Amino acid sequence: MVVVVEVSVEERASVMDDQLLSMLSRSLHRLEGDLPGLDDLLVPRQACSGENAGKPPARRTSKVPLVVSVLDVKVETEWLLRRWVMALVRADPGQAPVPGCGGVEDAAWLFSRVALIAEMPWGVMCAEEIIAQARFVSDVVMPPEEKDAPSPLEVGGVREIVSWAHHFGVQVSRRTVYRWVDSGVIDSDVTPDGRVLVRLEDVLNACRDQRNHNVAQVS
Repeated sequence: MVVVVEVSVEERASVMDDQLLSMLSRSLHRLEGDLPGLDDLLVPRQACSGENAGKPPARRTSKVPLVVSVLDVKVETEWLLRRWVMALVRADPGQAPVPGCGGVEDAAWLFSRVALIAEMPWGVMCAEEIIAQARFVSDVVMPPEEKDAPSPLEVGGVREIVSWAHHFGVQVSRRTVYRWVDSGVIDSDVTPDGRVLVRLEDVLNACRDQRNHNVAQVS
């Protein structure tokens, strides 16, 4: 007997392409290496000898325009990885969840199953969240050193803010941002020449809330 499965337009649009699959694999591998770096930042060490003996270490700061502590980043990342581990286990009961609840272990477990993730209707959403978080963690553990690197805009036009959101791995369209402005989801200002100004942090937070809502529906 042949079973015909109807696939909606929305599900077709959510199929993961090879490029996104490769980015997901690299991001999970990067998280395996970067997550221990967060633990190192949580335990500042002082030099025992040399010119810096007895001096507290100078901690580099992330260029991401969000006020978060290293502990917040660690907890959020581990929660994100564990959430997708459990989503995959629920979707395929034959997959045994990784023992314990460590971010490194979860990243490795997901890395070994990226092909299976790509087949899930929520695979694209999972990939986008993990890719964005991996970039965020990398910026915290080893901030960019480019001397003349531009600082992210805190407030700007919709086109500019959407561009910065994409820079941080968050996929959002100008149409969506305008819809959020019209519905009051995010605040905005209008310049004398009619430009709509929004805050990057508001857009990133709205994207995160939307993804969490979508994940709750999938779950």
